[in-house]
Amino acid sequence: MNKLIKRVILIVVLALLLTITAFYVLTELQEKNIQGKLVFAKSYDAGSQVNRVVITDYQNTVELRQNDGYWRLPGYHDYYADFNLVKSFFDTLNSSTYLQPVSKESAKVEELSLLNPQNNNHSSGILVQTYADDELLDAIIIGMKDSDNGFFIARRADSDNIWLIGGNYDIPCIAKLWLPKSILDIPAKAVEMLGVDGHLISRRSPTENFYDRLGLAIPTGWLLQTLSSLNITDVITEKMFNDRYAKADISKIYDINTFYGLRFELDFYETSADDVWVNIKLSSDTVALRSVNDYINDNAFLYEGWYFKIAPYQKEFLMNYKLM
Repeated sequence: MNKLIKRVILIVVLALLLTITAFYVLTELQEKNIQGKLVFAKSYDAGSQVNRVVITDYQNTVELRQNDGYWRLPGYHDYYADFNLVKSFFDTLNSSTYLQPVSKESAKVEELSLLNPQNNNHSSGILVQTYADDELLDAIIIGMKDSDNGFFIARRADSDNIWLIGGNYDIPCIAKLWLPKSILDIPAKAVEMLGVDGHLISRRSPTENFYDRLGLAIPTGWLLQTLSSLNITDVITEKMFNDRYAKADISKIYDINTFYGLRFELDFYETSADDVWVNIKLSSDTVALRSVNDYINDNAFLYEGWYFKIAPYQKEFLMNYKLM
């Protein structure tokens, strides 16, 4: 019986060793065979099922969630992430490939800033995790950039093998930087009339100056540039604004009318000495082109029911600006 037991134990141990050896051999072969393959292969295969991305460095975490076809920021009450930034990011995820192995040494992981940031280490990289609902698809740690060729070094979170990979991984790790770069984009030449607290200036063609009711030319270059590049630092819903600032009154009103019939009304609320929020309304005049109404239907969701906090350096200029 003792011999039989010893033999069984020996067989089990040998089988276990063979299994472990086979596992490591297969893993090593898989690592060698990924050159030229997609870094986010599982995400690519999942396609539109990818609905959550988490980006982590040693200090910050950004979460993006897809809802109704748009990528949103849960940290900003599900407002929309910057469309151009999202496109650039997913273009990289869908095309980035393993280019060349760099090292298999675990010591190099720390040296090349590729430790896992979830362990809050200064020598960590940027961890990009993609999900389909709660299922983790890919987890890649992005390290330093090769300044000569523009490639990045990276590793899978479950491997110490380091690779050069293609793609643009200069991505923000702070949620605020995923907000739209500017909430308005109005070409200066498109503006026909400007109103500030009821005082109006207008012009007859895009090449003319703006004139007041007395026929005096009014310089507007800096004002139009500021209005067309509003830098927002926070976003809240209309309900949150009303609950938080129930007694707030409109402090400043800007009206912008374009030559093609699109109108913007910007209502500014000064809620403290430092904070100014703006609510933006879109409308059209009676002779607006059909495309204007289509534009409003397609873009009103970006403004309706939202209040935007303006960057302090713009707040001072906009709240103190006077036409007369």
